[in-house]
Amino acid sequence: MDHATVNNRMVLVTGGSGFVGLWTIATLLQRGYAVRAIIRDSRNGQEVREAIETHTENGHRLSIVSGDLISDERWKAALRDCDSVIHLACVATGTKVHPQEVVRTEQTMTCNVVASALHANVRRVVIISPLEAMARAGDQAPATNVEADWWTNLIFRRVDGHIRAKLRAERTAWELMNQRSWSATTLTSVLPGAVIGAGLSLKLGCDYRGSTEMIGRMMRGSLSRIPRIGFHLVDVRDLADVLVRAMESDHAAGQRFVATSGYLWASEIASIMRDNLGRLSRNVPTKECPHLIAWFQAFAHRDTTFFGRPIKQYIDIIPTKAMQMLGWCPRPLSDSVIDAALMH
Repeated sequence: MDHATVNNRMVLVTGGSGFVGLWTIATLLQRGYAVRAIIRDSRNGQEVREAIETHTENGHRLSIVSGDLISDERWKAALRDCDSVIHLACVATGTKVHPQEVVRTEQTMTCNVVASALHANVRRVVIISPLEAMARAGDQAPATNVEADWWTNLIFRRVDGHIRAKLRAERTAWELMNQRSWSATTLTSVLPGAVIGAGLSLKLGCDYRGSTEMIGRMMRGSLSRIPRIGFHLVDVRDLADVLVRAMESDHAAGQRFVATSGYLWASEIASIMRDNLGRLSRNVPTKECPHLIAWFQAFAHRDTTFFGRPIKQYIDIIPTKAMQMLGWCPRPLSDSVIDAALMH
């Protein structure tokens, strides 16, 4: 996409004050786009702008709109003149809300955004859905999931409220698009692993705090032993990059993309910190604890989503489609772990 074309394009980003939202805004601005960010709380507007301006000189191309995607109609005016929408707003993990309410809220937000984008005739809508939306496909799942074509089977799998909500929201989005197949607006979804890395703000971005919580607990010494669990991970900067690529590419229309940089066991995460952070990692444990104890610890910290969904069985998930179709090339996970650790 040439520079002149980019400079004439406005992108709407929901969830603009979140961990992923801030990096997505910064990435768009660095590539020359104008960005209109929607945030829930207008009081965070100045902090969003300050966080963005620490990373890019194009902060003057950012406008900020406050609005509730559920009940506030005013934000819809923000779609005027927008080429694309990247929908990142979500119910924050750890929120003390009944699971059914989480599902209703996620579905309503996504439905409002997609329906409004269709009405405004924007070119592309990109939404985010958790990797678990395809990684737990029941007995039919292959040992290796190389693409995002599988859907989690909610009947045969126990899935927590936030994942169930995001999965149903994504399905709702695809159903809306299928009902308007004649529309020029197209949809793309990106399915990331647990998001780690450096944040642009220590005050904002609490929506993905679960993703780095175990690393923080290790650094602070509040975990005496390493849980025997593992995770598919992606750096927040690489996730922002693939979201923008999915927005830009004509080939991405109607596609789902896995976004994971690889899989690390908690013991490997601990080793990376000890090997690279010197005395800063003095509190990181060296011994593992049994899987059953890890589960008890997960129940003791129900608000910690990253730690609360330990995975015993390794499933190899390779982001082949994103790499080949979008030219996505994520950084080494060791860099992401170190950056996440330094935030604590």
